[in-house]
Amino acid sequence: MREKGVTQKDLSIELGLSTRAAVGHYFTGRSEPSISQLGVIAKRLGVSPSYLLSDQDSDIDYEALESSIILITKSAQELGCNLTDAQSARLTAHIYKQILTGIQVNAESIKPLIRLMHP
Repeated sequence: MREKGVTQKDLSIELGLSTRAAVGHYFTGRSEPSISQLGVIAKRLGVSPSYLLSDQDSDIDYEALESSIILITKSAQELGCNLTDAQSARLTAHIYKQILTGIQVNAESIKPLIRLMHP
């Protein structure tokens, strides 16, 4: 919020809340925003809703992880493959590492890997 120059009062107005304290409760854990409110907050801050739900102090890049899972799921569905949880986990770890190192990954580039795991 500091980087974007957004205050709790700004968010309370955008969310249609009567006071800024209502937004403050989201930060203290006294209450949680609705899904639609989470979307408004994420859009205003220029981040994904999954980023807001993640532990930002963690070393995990949740957006890259989410992208990995989505790519694998879509590609496996297109191929008609039902991967086991273990296969999905191994592929996710592999694709996640590629994304972090800057390797361009897309649905077509991971289909050969899926075929190897699910002949």
